[in-house]
Amino acid sequence: MEIICKNCGGKFDKDELVCPYCGFENYEQAFDEQQDYIEDYKKKTKELKKEPKRLARFSGKIILLIFVVILTLFLIALAVAAVIRERTGDDKNLSKHKEDVAVLEEYYNQMEYQKLYDYMEGMDNRYSDSYEKYYIIYRMYDDYIFVDEQAADCARLYEEFRYENDGENLVYSLYLCCDNLNKLKEFRENGYVYGEEEVAKDFEKKFKYVMSNHLKMTEEEIDEAINMYEGSLDTYKDTCKELARRMIEGGSK
Repeated sequence: MEIICKNCGGKFDKDELVCPYCGFENYEQAFDEQQDYIEDYKKKTKELKKEPKRLARFSGKIILLIFVVILTLFLIALAVAAVIRERTGDDKNLSKHKEDVAVLEEYYNQMEYQKLYDYMEGMDNRYSDSYEKYYIIYRMYDDYIFVDEQAADCARLYEEFRYENDGENLVYSLYLCCDNLNKLKEFRENGYVYGEEEVAKDFEKKFKYVMSNHLKMTEEEIDEAINMYEGSLDTYKDTCKELARRMIEGGSK
């Protein structure tokens, strides 16, 4: 579409910015282009204002992702460290367990009861099921030491029973002897599941020796006392009264 130049009257295309004849500016086209430029500038400015927000959102996502990755790696590291510590602890415990068993087994086979007892005294886990074989002997030896010391002074025990009228130490000594002899009897009946036959026979001799030599009981009285065991101290009060009476009066077995 052609327009007429306002300066020289020449005709030219309306899209031309200036008149090709006199160089006069085409105000309408210049205004339209200026408006287009202004609109384009406004649009770009608006987009630029939005860009920081987009960058902020994107940066926030990146930071969050990095944090999640670092946290995940940290938790994995903690888990791995815990597993390593646990396995290391298990290895140490297993090694110590093997060492303990080796020492206890040696004392057990050699019937070194005092050494076995002293060694287990220093073990915090001596009550564990894995040490049951040795713990039985530990407890039995503890009982034997007590009754051997108490019953060795049988005259004192009988006098104590006579004058204090209860004879607690005497009754308790006889009770412990019968309690352990009945346990040994169970071991024999069960076929010595720990292979403790020799040790069991040795302790049977020890407790019967206490009853025979310290408490001055006959074989028949020992067998009767073992058979009457019911797990109660009261069971042996009458037996101890008879033993005390006989010893005090100067009797013998």
